[in-house]
Amino acid sequence: MFAFSKQIRDNVLVLGFQPNFSLDHDTIEEVQHEISYWIAEHPRLAIDLTNLAYANAQGLGVLLSLFKRLDRDGGAVAFFGVSRRVGQALGATRADRLLPLFDDADEALAWLADQNSDAARAGAEVDVERDEPGPDDAD
Repeated sequence: MFAFSKQIRDNVLVLGFQPNFSLDHDTIEEVQHEISYWIAEHPRLAIDLTNLAYANAQGLGVLLSLFKRLDRDGGAVAFFGVSRRVGQALGATRADRLLPLFDDADEALAWLADQNSDAARAGAEVDVERDEPGPDDAD
């Protein structure tokens, strides 16, 4: 069984949990496996949490680990559609202060587009500021 529905919007992979999904000790391994598979091809994700009915501490840890991994590797993830129950769990653990959480897909995709623009600008600034010739520069 797959944990997610999948679609591509604005060059971002949008994953949505199956209805009434619980992210806990019974499903964590499956979710981690699926996410690892998908981020290899799509390092920019928006994850719809609307159907996430429950997440225990380990499940929240999966979301935090995903955020940290993609941030470290130059990708990005945004979460949207947080249910009240999951929102309370995120607040209790203060994960809501770390994770990019949005009301809907459009807001999440706009934020991801902005992150992509910031990364492109940062890369351009590095190239412009380079004083030393690089390996691709001709003499």
